[in-house]
Amino acid sequence: MATTGHIYLGDDGQELKLDTNISDLSGASDPRVYYQKPDGTEGYWTANISGQYLIYALQSSVLDQIGVWKLQAYINKNGPIRGDTVYLKVLALFAKA
Repeated sequence: MATTGHIYLGDDGQELKLDTNISDLSGASDPRVYYQKPDGTEGYWTANISGQYLIYALQSSVLDQIGVWKLQAYINKNGPIRGDTVYLKVLALFAKA
């Protein structure tokens, strides 16, 4: 099931937490969060494993486009395993602190 969330352009210190739907990730390697930006550019961030989740700490420069991003958890455990695609809406700031 795909889920949707939102964040603001330039937010810093937020964590992405993606559920792999696998209760035992012992022995898993190469944890990644694959992304597709609103303009179609693709890549990945190296994540950390915590329980059945992949965690990635955002820096202000990472989410650099306004619009809907597609995200997907990925690990290697006896072969590649991908989580569900989730959607993250990056919103424009209307006021700067």
